[in-house]
Amino acid sequence: MSSLKDKVIKEAIEAGSYKQAITTLTKALKKSPNNEYLLSLKAEILFKQGKCAEALKEVAVVISKSPVDPKALELLNSIIVQSNGNPDLAVTMYENAYKKRPRDENLIVTWFWSMADIQNFRGLQKSAMMLYKSFKTPEYNLWAIFTSYLLANSTGVTEAEKKMFSTLALRMAESIHPYDSAEEIYVVAKLLELQDKSIEFLELLQSPETLKYNNLELAIMLREKLFETGRWNELFELCNKVLMNENNDDWMYWTYLNLSAINLSETYIETAWRLMKDYGNTRNSLLAIVDFSAQLSVTNDELLVQIGIPSLLDALKSYFEVMGTKLCAYQDLKKYLLESNDSIKAKWQCWSEEAFDKVQKSETHTLNWKVNLAKIEHLLFPENKSADAIVKQQCQNYNDSIPLLKVKDPKDYHAGDDFILIAMLAILEEKDDLNNQTILKAIILLETVASMDFHQFYVRLWLVRLYLLLGCYTKALVHYKSLSIKMIQQETLSHMLLTRVSTMYPTINELRENLYIYNSHANETPQLVQYAFETAAYSKISGFLKFADSMDHSLNKSLIELEIRRIGSLSGGKVTNRRIDTNKRLVDNRDFDIMWSLEKTGQIKLGDKFTLGPKQTANWVKAFEYKDYIICELLSDNLTKDDFKKFEKLFSGEDALEKFTVEEIWSLKLTLALGRSALAKGDKSYYDIINKQLKKTPSLPPQVNWKYIHNSFTQMEMVKVANAYLNGLNANKNQFKPNKDGVEMIKKTLNEISENIKTRSLEKKNARPLMTREIAEPLQAWAETVGVPTANINTIVDDIGASHDKAFTLLRNIKL
Repeated sequence: MSSLKDKVIKEAIEAGSYKQAITTLTKALKKSPNNEYLLSLKAEILFKQGKCAEALKEVAVVISKSPVDPKALELLNSIIVQSNGNPDLAVTMYENAYKKRPRDENLIVTWFWSMADIQNFRGLQKSAMMLYKSFKTPEYNLWAIFTSYLLANSTGVTEAEKKMFSTLALRMAESIHPYDSAEEIYVVAKLLELQDKSIEFLELLQSPETLKYNNLELAIMLREKLFETGRWNELFELCNKVLMNENNDDWMYWTYLNLSAINLSETYIETAWRLMKDYGNTRNSLLAIVDFSAQLSVTNDELLVQIGIPSLLDALKSYFEVMGTKLCAYQDLKKYLLESNDSIKAKWQCWSEEAFDKVQKSETHTLNWKVNLAKIEHLLFPENKSADAIVKQQCQNYNDSIPLLKVKDPKDYHAGDDFILIAMLAILEEKDDLNNQTILKAIILLETVASMDFHQFYVRLWLVRLYLLLGCYTKALVHYKSLSIKMIQQETLSHMLLTRVSTMYPTINELRENLYIYNSHANETPQLVQYAFETAAYSKISGFLKFADSMDHSLNKSLIELEIRRIGSLSGGKVTNRRIDTNKRLVDNRDFDIMWSLEKTGQIKLGDKFTLGPKQTANWVKAFEYKDYIICELLSDNLTKDDFKKFEKLFSGEDALEKFTVEEIWSLKLTLALGRSALAKGDKSYYDIINKQLKKTPSLPPQVNWKYIHNSFTQMEMVKVANAYLNGLNANKNQFKPNKDGVEMIKKTLNEISENIKTRSLEKKNARPLMTREIAEPLQAWAETVGVPTANINTIVDDIGASHDKAFTLLRNIKL
């Protein structure tokens, strides 16, 4: 086939012009009926058209011809992966090609990289072994050794296979001794670790051959293995050597120094104490004393006094006297203060009250000092004052810090903002259930900070959450965009904005922008893996592969794709079906811990307590993908009773409300009723079931917030789904024989629901001016009482109403 026709067909496929692609391809196949790449393109077109089963059949036909064209092999492999086909099929395909051309290095290397891209470790190991067998180079030898390790360490092997492949790799590794690099030692060490050969592992990592490289990765492996095996003497000597002789002030070495000394004897404890005492006042050495004192006060309080180690309270104060001007102080001491007894906490409180106004070396240091003490006070004694008293105090502290805010670099963190965040916590912690007035108080506080400190990440992240709780997506979007979250950060943080967005404010732009990162990853991550193999950076490969796997199976990506499809359905677009896999593995990379808070150990974080419904898990994704599938197949003959059994299992049970909102359960039950009706054809009783479920619409909250808007959009989504189903039945009366009375009954209910939602939306919009005044006046009075600026309150309240109006406009514009 000419490169020109190749280009024409590929461009037509990528543009979605499948008819044009098929026409050109058919002509080309008449001239070259056995062309492997042309036959592969035929399978690709079927796949792009959503005909996965047919595409895989075509792939099997091409593979049966034992293709050897690298382009065809890559394309076929890609189709197998994307269609969730049997991965062994790809391995067989490449093995057959290898048998035909065992000396074709380019072919085997293509096999190798294809297996690396999809993390098929069996195929990867086989191709590496074939490369070494055919060409006997040192590079291919190491590839074969390391891929045998990867296979042995993967989840898809039996214990016998694990032992077999790791033993094979260790035997092959004998040929690379003496080692030429730290990376070669790393490979052998991982194999020894996999076979639980701790003695050989430690001998290797403690040998002069290894130590001469001074490799960080190997040093960490050694330290962790000594800890895991309880070799306290060796661990103590290692930590002592690193801290004293290498002057490596690493917190983990201090941690293990303390732990090993306590597990040994008084002599080691004395030695460790001398090292800490003489080391100098660094953050880690001072914190090590706190940690040492905390552990000994529990296990051997008398020895602590005998040796002269400071009490826990004295150690805490000594640390804070030096490090209290650094913002790390709160996080460092939090654990020890929380775990201390009431007597120590009371004495700390007395000391901190006296120390709060102590002037430090600079105004910035003084501010950091006060912020740390204020955070610790709120952590330990949040109940000492009323919420309003805390707000008033922290607002005054914030106002005192404003001169420093005005002269700082715009991108530097202003510690004084934490005073307002403490005030916000006091407001939100006061009641278990948030009402709009409480959320508005928190927003007024945070908007004051945001207006003066544009780059305040934590303030704006909380504003995103609070505005969403009020149902104000457009306001949340403004603050989210100001965070300048880029590329891979979207994988972990975009859920902060996009959770349930199709039923909050069904707009597709941000969703599409987020999907781009997954396309980018698909191109870039395989290149990183390839570069690591080619440069023998074996210690990096597992990390790259783990990252690639987490992105390939991203839960967040599945959520985004579902939201896009739901919005497409809501806007009247045709949603094509896709294959359902209720057993598929999903990896959750979302960050739920980033919300600023000061909770105690074991206490539910406010960021987890006040959310837009239950956390969307893999079960949620599977339930809504199944819902999607059933809706797409309502007018086909593909649905079965087994489908409904599997589907219902995903959202039934006593814990259903811990997994879904009330509205989501209603929509899933309605989908189930629609599916069963489709299977029963014209049975009138099923129309009654649908109508009954439609009338069970969840009740609305009294105030307009996220639940109110989520409720309304969810109802409109299902109204459109049910209406489209009925229209399909009427359009194909001869085929489906729908019950006329049943159809008319449901149509009437759908129209009533739709009209009620639109009428309510218009009423809320018309009532906004009066509501704005009613909401703003008490907020003005509260702000004046606690010392919060009042100038922007009317604007904030009005903006919230305007954001609601935009959502109501979208609702009223939805057509059946």
